Amino acid sequence: MLDVFISVFILLITSFAFLYVKFIYDSNYWKRRGIAGPYHLKTNSIENQAPLVLNINYPNVLLFRDWTKEYGPIYGYNEGQRKVLVISNPEIAHEVMVKKFEYFHGRKLNPIVGDVVHDPRVHVFNAKGARWKRLRNTASPCFNAANLKKILPTIQDCANVTKTFLDKAYETKKPFNIHSYFQEFTMDVICRVALGQDKTLQFENPNVELVKQVLFVFANNPFDYWAHVFPKIGPYLKKIMFAIGKFKHIPIKDCIDQLYETVAKRKAERVSVFQRKQYLQ
Repeated sequence: MLDVFISVFILLITSFAFLYVKFIYDSNYWKRRGIAGPYHLKTNSIENQAPLVLNINYPNVLLFRDWTKEYGPIYGYNEGQRKVLVISNPEIAHEVMVKKFEYFHGRKLNPIVGDVVHDPRVHVFNAKGARWKRLRNTASPCFNAANLKKILPTIQDCANVTKTFLDKAYETKKPFNIHSYFQEFTMDVICRVALGQDKTLQFENPNVELVKQVLFVFANNPFDYWAHVFPKIGPYLKKIMFAIGKFKHIPIKDCIDQLYETVAKRKAERVSVFQRKQYLQ
């Protein structure tokens, strides 16, 4: 029994030592290739620059701006165990995104999204390859000039309602935060154009607070953070998070469930209208 315990202990120590050395080796990935980067800013060899990039108190776009000024238009960093190369050179960006699009059509996705090839819930923004092309071709007609003209009156009506609220706020002669008004306007347009909402619900729409919770909680979600640090376990963390959502309030799950209920309702309404038309004919 003692021999087994010692063997297991030695195996664990050896495994941890191997992983630690591997993490150190991977953390110097870009440095070994002669590419500049914020190597000295890493928290440790496991998380690397992830705490900086995923810091909600300082948006990563501002961080990338600072790093571009310091390290030049091309530099690399490690987002946990994921290696990221940042390109700010317009000519190289055009080469990668346009001329070589067939080789670089994928995008940097959140690892917690999971299998973007087979997961039926993956949308056009997360899909890639042939599936992305099929979804994009299906959705593209919705955004042609004729269809955009159809929704313009709805958007204009939402804007007029927002203007009315802004006028009321202005009449108080006191400073006010305009950000919340744009949030209400954005959600009102989305709900009326895409989700079948009949009338404006600005400052009465419960979805605004739900989306705020989704964005804030998701940015502070430990499952999301560790999925970035260890991308390969992202799909498993997603399953755990949604399993917990059955017993605990998780905004992202509530939002997805509500969207699916709305889509199902819209499909049922469309079938009902089609059947009525058939009956009248």
